[in-house]
Amino acid sequence: MLGSYISTYLYCLIVLNSIHKKITVLSLFQSFLSFWQLLQCIANIILLIIFIHQIATSIQADKVISDISAFISKQVRVLFPEKMGDEPNSVNKLPIDEIKSKYANIVLVKSPKSGYLQYIDSESMLNISKHSA
Repeated sequence: MLGSYISTYLYCLIVLNSIHKKITVLSLFQSFLSFWQLLQCIANIILLIIFIHQIATSIQADKVISDISAFISKQVRVLFPEKMGDEPNSVNKLPIDEIKSKYANIVLVKSPKSGYLQYIDSESMLNISKHSA
């Protein structure tokens, strides 16, 4: 967008510098160049209107919320490919009781605050598990 404006501006300056008062064969070509400059200016005004409209719609709340919703939906589909509540389609069921019996030591880790989990410090969790074993 900015490149279009700069190039049109420079082009207009170069053509205006080449226009002379004498009427020659070159003056017909110069009038064509002036018409071409007028068309480019109109096109740049249209581009400016489109650019301002695009910026105005991209910062509206409903557009931002829609973009965030689409991003989160995509991430949920990547993280959880099966539908929630449906069992995965696997022939071999995991022996949950057998797996639980392998982990006899259970350590309760309390949080100083209530709320949802935002971050887990893996090094601290590893240290807690080493000291409790």
